[in-house]
Amino acid sequence: MIRSFVRIVRSLHSSSGKLRMDSLENAKKNAAYKAVDEYVQNNCAIGIGSGSTIVYAVQRLAERVIQEELNVICVPTSFQSRQLILDNHLTLGNLETHPHLYSAIDGADEVDKDLNLIKGGGGCLLQEKVVASCTNRFVIIADYTKNSVKLGDKYKKGIPIEVVPMAYMPVKLKIEDNYGGTAKIRMAVAKAGPVITDNGNFILDWHFPDIDSNSWRKINMELSLIPGVVETGLFTDMAETVFFGCGRFVSEERRMKKKGLSTLRDLSDFKVTNNNVQLPVSLYRALLDAAKQNVWKVQMDRGAYDYRLQQIPRIYLSGQMPVRNTMKS
Repeated sequence: MIRSFVRIVRSLHSSSGKLRMDSLENAKKNAAYKAVDEYVQNNCAIGIGSGSTIVYAVQRLAERVIQEELNVICVPTSFQSRQLILDNHLTLGNLETHPHLYSAIDGADEVDKDLNLIKGGGGCLLQEKVVASCTNRFVIIADYTKNSVKLGDKYKKGIPIEVVPMAYMPVKLKIEDNYGGTAKIRMAVAKAGPVITDNGNFILDWHFPDIDSNSWRKINMELSLIPGVVETGLFTDMAETVFFGCGRFVSEERRMKKKGLSTLRDLSDFKVTNNNVQLPVSLYRALLDAAKQNVWKVQMDRGAYDYRLQQIPRIYLSGQMPVRNTMKS
């Protein structure tokens, strides 16, 4: 009788664990599918990130390429994503031939309320940040466990910092002296010694103290200036959109809110009154089809909105995607 009871309890524990795992995998899948459906179009080059959620993104991309006969070039951020691209018979590209990407889709270890990210748990932070910097549409896909109010609330492994091997100790001491916390060299599991990145570097995981969320941009810049630091796993002001999956649904979408700019979600209220040439960055995607003539006004329910009155970033729109924002904020 007791043995039967123990078997039942074990079975229940096993079932609950499996249900939770299935829920997380469904969450990853649905976030990935939504991102690929929204941020991939024909005749474009896109960045393919790294991590477990990206597996579903590549899966969905392969489906769309076959079903819709899309021509898509895929630029990987790691050895893992390169193999995923090849295994799914997608077209492999690189930044030498495609330095300007239509979009980049990647995962994250944690996302705070301001869309600051911690990335690099898988050790690919340098290539991920380089690829992300080559597009205005950097899209994050994650399950609900990565959604937090403040960095460090949920992800407890610290901020990865890729460093030149000879400099890891001076960098470690400077980080601890300047900002507190502890910076530990990441050790390999299946080999003796430190983890070696795809670029031949070491990784320090900085377990940081309580830090004001508004300080991350400044801290990231300061960390990057330390001699020996190659790149940090802090991604600030980079993500345009984050899709958080929850079970069978995408539970939340967050869009970048830049100073003086509308969010992309707000664009549903806009109606073009004429063709446009010069508009704010956040309106680029919504108004690209109309970008042919020099008109400043966009009609809203509450009246025409004149962008010349606003001190906000602007880009010049033409029939092709701009390579960079040449106007200052």
